[in-house]
Amino acid sequence: MIRVEVNNFQRKYTVGNESILVDLISQALKVCGLNSMVTKEASIVFNLVNSPRMSQVNRDFLNHVGTTDVITFSYLDELTDGLEPEPVVAEIFICLDVAKKAAKKFKTSFTQEVILYIVHGILHVCGYDDHEQEDIVAMRAAEKTVLKKLKDIDKLHIN
Repeated sequence: MIRVEVNNFQRKYTVGNESILVDLISQALKVCGLNSMVTKEASIVFNLVNSPRMSQVNRDFLNHVGTTDVITFSYLDELTDGLEPEPVVAEIFICLDVAKKAAKKFKTSFTQEVILYIVHGILHVCGYDDHEQEDIVAMRAAEKTVLKKLKDIDKLHIN
C-alpha cells in the first residue's frame, strides 16, 4: 500500500478538496501498476510548487536553468534496504504556474493539466521516459490510457 502525501508549497492557486486529489492520485497509482511494484508500506510525495521554487529544484538537483512542468525523483530502487519504517517511493514536483499556462495554450482545464502532470510523474516512477521520440510516444499513450480510467476528475477543482 502506498500512502499519498500532498504538500502545497505555493499560495497562488487553491486545491478545492485535497481528499479528492489524494483519491485521484491513489487511482492513478493503481492503474499505472505502481501499487503492485511496491510490496511494503511506503509513501509517495507530491509537491505543488510555483515557478520560482520549480526553477530552484531544477537548478539545484538537475543543473538545469528555468522552470518545468514536472520533476520526478524516484527512489523505487532504494526500497529494498528496509531501513526506513515507511520509505518514500518517489517525490514528484508539479509546477502549477506551468500547468496554468499550458491549460490555456492547449485549451484544457487547469485541473486536467495538473492531473496529467501527476500521471506523468507516476509513469516516470514506473519506468517511462520522455527523452527520445519513441519514448515520448509511449509516454503519451500511457498518459491517455491512465487518464481515461480515472473516476471523478470533474469533482476536483483547482483554481
